[in-house]
Amino acid sequence: MLAGLPIFANLSPEHLQALEEITQEIFLAKGAQLFAPGDPSRGFYVVRDGAVRVYGRSLQGKEITQEIAGQGSAFALASPFAGAYHCFAEGLKDSHLYLIKRQKFLDLVTGDKRF
Repeated sequence: MLAGLPIFANLSPEHLQALEEITQEIFLAKGAQLFAPGDPSRGFYVVRDGAVRVYGRSLQGKEITQEIAGQGSAFALASPFAGAYHCFAEGLKDSHLYLIKRQKFLDLVTGDKRF
């Protein structure tokens, strides 16, 4: 399922398989919120298809788009290391995502120096 995605292009077949074992497919409807600041990190995401808007808010409450993640894009990449999300994410379209689960990902990268 992850083969062919640019972010994982340099992984060995062994590491790709290990990553797939900790990946969950998620459907996000258009307009639905995926996470908000302060929500505990579940991991990071890759867009299989669709689009997700990642944004923050200024002190005055104005929304500031940080990223539009489209097909093949990864987002919330720092969240496994932070423990909580620091921004909002919502579906711009009906979207299928891959969630790379936080703790299992951290276990992979800390437990295998080749990873």
